[in-house]
Amino acid sequence: MQLLAPESGLFLYHLERLTMSENQDPVKKTKSEAVRELLDENPSMQPTEIVAKLKERGMEITNQSVSGIKHQWRKMKKKKRSRRSTAQQKNSPAKPKVVLADLIALGDLIAVKKLADKMGGLPQLQEATRALVVLNEV
Repeated sequence: MQLLAPESGLFLYHLERLTMSENQDPVKKTKSEAVRELLDENPSMQPTEIVAKLKERGMEITNQSVSGIKHQWRKMKKKKRSRRSTAQQKNSPAKPKVVLADLIALGDLIAVKKLADKMGGLPQLQEATRALVVLNEV
């Protein structure tokens, strides 16, 4: 194993290679960032315009690459917007949903079941409730 002096260019090259993932290319990363910066400034910019601007800066990139980066950039913008709207929904007071289970407590349902069993079943309990409705109307 060969030891490299920290001030040598070879050391820096190997350090950069170790800290970079296998598929990551620093030049492409810079190009992608440059495309995103241009899109942030002017979202309606066409890929051919972006290629021309980057060519002025000394960067070679194809229309197809710019189109792919622009597509991913749009997807990320949409995700950020949807996350924002979801967060706003969480902060706004929610309308309470009225559900039958909310209106009748579990203990009350158990008491009604015991009463139905005591009266001989659900049909007898239903008949008794109909009679109560008639009594309340009088």
